[in-house]
Parts: sequence; C-alpha cells; structure tokens
Amino acid sequence: MSARVYGRRGTVYRAVILLGSDEAKRTLFLFSASAFYSCLLPKWRSTQKAPPRRSSRKALYINGNICFSSYVTCYLCLAHSFITVWNRKTQFNDGRIIEWDIAGHQTPYPTFITVFTFNTSNQSTCLLKEFAQGTNEIKYTCVAGSYDRRKHTRSVTAQHELSEEAQLTGGEWICLLPEDQPDGISELKWGKNRFVPYLCINPHADANPRQRDLEECIEIVDNVSTRDLKTFITKGHVMLPSVQTAWMALEYLAANNMLN
Repeated sequence: MSARVYGRRGTVYRAVILLGSDEAKRTLFLFSASAFYSCLLPKWRSTQKAPPRRSSRKALYINGNICFSSYVTCYLCLAHSFITVWNRKTQFNDGRIIEWDIAGHQTPYPTFITVFTFNTSNQSTCLLKEFAQGTNEIKYTCVAGSYDRRKHTRSVTAQHELSEEAQLTGGEWICLLPEDQPDGISELKWGKNRFVPYLCINPHADANPRQRDLEECIEIVDNVSTRDLKTFITKGHVMLPSVQTAWMALEYLAANNMLN
C-alpha cells in the first residue's frame, strides 16, 4: 500500500508501507509516534531484507567494560526533513549482541537549538505553550528550532528562532554548550538528535518579528518567575530539552551573581 506522509510546511512525501494484499485500498496516514512504532514500522521491517552494513565501529566503556557499537545503514526514511530510522547493532563485553531502532533527523549535528531568556529587572523568563504532536498535548517549552548549517550559523539560528517564536530580539547571548560535547547535547536515549542550548539576557520586544512556520501553534507566556518555572518542571509540564536548557541557564546566572 502506498501512503502519503505530510511533512513540514504542507510538503507531501510518499512512503511505501506494506500493510496487506489489497492494493486497491489507499489510506492517508497522519502518523502519531505510537502508531508509527507499534504498527507501521514493525510491518514495514518484516518485508525488508537486511540492509548492507557499515564498517564504522566505536568503543564505549561502562563500568570499565568495553562494548562496540556500529551503525547499519538507514532502513526507513519517511521524509528527509521529517524522520529517519536507523538500526544500530551493539556487541557487549559479555557477548550479547543487541539491535536498536534509532530515530532522528538525517541532518548534520547539531539538530536544533534552544534558547532560555532572562530578564534581570524582574528576575523572569519567557516560556512558550506549544502543541506537542507526539503526545497530543500542550507543553511548556523554551524557544527552540531546527538548525541547518547550510543556511545560518548556530547563533544566527538562535536569534531567528527567538524573533519567530517569542517575538523578542537583542540581548546578551551566551552559548551554554559544554566544551566536551561540540556536536550538541543528546535529546533522548533512543534518539539521534542533539541540541545546543543558549541563554539570552534582557532581550526586548521585536517590532518586526519573523514569520512562524505554518504548523506552529504557540502562546507566549511572559514574566514567568523562576519559582513558577520550577513548579512547571516538577509537575512534568516542560519538555525535556527545555528543562536541560533552563537548568544550565539558571546555574550560569547563579554563578555570575545574577539571581536574587
């Protein structure tokens, strides 16, 4: 069966999903994360031959024990700019060989940036309430957006996203990325994506904010106190990359005597 997949900005992609013998049926799938992993991916994989393997290997150490991890080539790409799934094969020191499904974007690192804003005069930040399509709920986030090295630098991307999503500009910018993680901080255990966190101190309103992407549904929540921010986090209302970014930003502000 051939199914259409709708990606960013209304672009239509085609993916071949073998779900049965009835070729007359053509269904339009709007993929949710649960449907993709529980239904479509297993049925697609069952029809595929093992892909050719790459030779790259990386030694990893856990409690002094060595294990080797190597990539297998991409076996499913619903859309180049949307989601790609790889198979990673890992051999542990005790002889176990485990295969994993790795999901992410097929772009060079880092995959995206995040921005935590801070207003020193009232000790507040600006958060966004945004639709999270994977879990079908509204979540709090920092400013965040994809990074494409072919178009902009990381810092310019961060400034553009701040204007687009929070309608803010200017301010003092600090990159919070640790030196030992130049490719970015990992987003998820089972995901390939990495991100770069930024802190922007005292931005001001953008008189001409950049246009948002078509699929974005965002509410700006301004003047959020650090106390309220921590409450949102402890209640599980904030997306994890934003939690990481907020923690690093608050630590930087405390270390530089900027928190009251």
